[in-house]
Amino acid sequence: MSKAPPGLQNGWAACWGLDFYALQIGLSDGTFSSLGISVAVSFTVMLLTTLNIFISIYAIITIIGIISITIGSLVLAGWQLNILESIVMSVAVGLSIDFTMHYGVAYRLAPDKSQRESRVRYSLKHIGSAITMAALTTFLTGLMMMPATVLAYFQLGQFLMLVMVFSWLYSTFGFLSICTVIGPKDNFGQLNITDLFRKCGLCRAKPGETKEPAPKDEIIQLDEDALSDIPQEPKKNDLTTSF
Repeated sequence: MSKAPPGLQNGWAACWGLDFYALQIGLSDGTFSSLGISVAVSFTVMLLTTLNIFISIYAIITIIGIISITIGSLVLAGWQLNILESIVMSVAVGLSIDFTMHYGVAYRLAPDKSQRESRVRYSLKHIGSAITMAALTTFLTGLMMMPATVLAYFQLGQFLMLVMVFSWLYSTFGFLSICTVIGPKDNFGQLNITDLFRKCGLCRAKPGETKEPAPKDEIIQLDEDALSDIPQEPKKNDLTTSF
């Protein structure tokens, strides 16, 4: 309207289709905003859970890949942006982080922290079967919803099947592969929550707590006079003495 003639610059128009147009604009902007907020919250939760910056970054990269391929598959399946689709895309972040977070925590708690391969094997051994069964049961839940005649149930079942397949594949073969190649070793990238709170002024050290190193064992040589002053235990009678 800024380029309209002077008499029409303050004009306005109304149409029944503009409500739907405004809805589509709001859904388009709100979907990307909700995805960004969900990814940011997921990174925060992952960082607070593992306290390792690199594991959290690798997890977010995996989650972004899961969301991207899930949304792309839904678009190829004929989905169009609407209220239900916008809600489903926001929920996709929460379902995508589950498996990756479990693997990340298991990698963090592995006893042998010096070898990446052993930490990955520890994650697969202790949490891999549980993640596989969780993905399978959720996939079957979506599969049971596919015969539904209600469109919302059909789309929800389709979404659950896709997000479980891609989440399991990306977390098991993608995230763990990244950890095998460039995963943190020992305590590299590990955050100390106590020191962080102290720097922020949220907590203080105890009055008697010091950071001085513990004293090491020292070898002290004593002369003969000093040794003679040390009381010695009396010798016991030798029962094997012959008479």
